[in-house]
Amino acid sequence: MRKFAIILFGIILTSFTLNAQQYKTGLGLRGGLANGITVKHFIGEKAALEGILTSRWDGFGVRGL
Repeated sequence: MRKFAIILFGIILTSFTLNAQQYKTGLGLRGGLANGITVKHFIGEKAALEGILTSRWDGFGVRGL
């Protein structure tokens, strides 16, 4: 019975199609020791720019990736 359930689950799982979200720019929130925001913008199919603005204690941090 367990083998049947695993096979059935596999068939159901593979019967769905997955579609990724299409977006050019994404905005996110960061939590933890350095709270802040992130912005990611795709400039090509395989290339993106990402910026991170964080605040911690008495200052700010800016990073570009």
